Amino acid sequence: FGPFGGVSENPTSWLVNRLAELPHSELPFSLHCCQLETSASGCTEQLRALQQKVRAPKDGVVVWVHLGVHGSAKEYRLEFQAYNCADFRIPDVRGTVLSNEVIEPAVSKSVKHSLRTSLPLQLILKRLDVAGCPAYLSSDPGRFLCNYAYYRSLAWTSRRLNHASLFLHVPPFAHAGADAEAQFKFLRDLLVAIQSVVTSRSRIKAGVSLRGQKTIQQIGGVAESKQYAAVSERKPAAKLSRHVSRKPVRKTSSKL
Repeated sequence: FGPFGGVSENPTSWLVNRLAELPHSELPFSLHCCQLETSASGCTEQLRALQQKVRAPKDGVVVWVHLGVHGSAKEYRLEFQAYNCADFRIPDVRGTVLSNEVIEPAVSKSVKHSLRTSLPLQLILKRLDVAGCPAYLSSDPGRFLCNYAYYRSLAWTSRRLNHASLFLHVPPFAHAGADAEAQFKFLRDLLVAIQSVVTSRSRIKAGVSLRGQKTIQQIGGVAESKQYAAVSERKPAAKLSRHVSRKPVRKTSSKL
């Protein structure tokens, strides 16, 4: 994506375009990249088309990894849930402003309803630590298009075996230690970490419990945008885990 709202430089566009340029031989999985329009209607149309097109390989898993920029973040944030609420503080690129509206009424008619990723995020965090790329869990992706795309993705993957979804918030390139090359390394390490913990024998389900996990608190209103990459896993790895990491995670809050 190009600039939008209060974001003058969108790192996710560069990251996904760079990822798409990698030779297939450099990654231990199949990778498909796409840019989603930064609008509610455009995002919905594109996601539906992609969901009809992408199929899990035989004895494999597809993980939908969405990317967005968090304007005030200084660290990488793995969002473990999304909310059935669209509450835009600024218009999307088509000029739409949704105010406290339900995203998927077929799933729930409550804007307080949330869905959680089925991925074992604690195991992924441990592998990122080993790779020297610390990240944090976040309990709230805001209520703009990042949350909008993520909730729609979780609603779809939660009804299908061998599909899972995750949202990654990255900081702007301007933050120290978060320049383009550093973020690209993190993204590659994240995808490899996901591949290492997802097994083709798994039957991924929604609602993995994260009770007891300390998280970053994000209170809506953050500048966001989105991309996605679908990672098709073909190699066996560890089974899904409900283990809760004891690693301390910093708490932050932002309210605009």
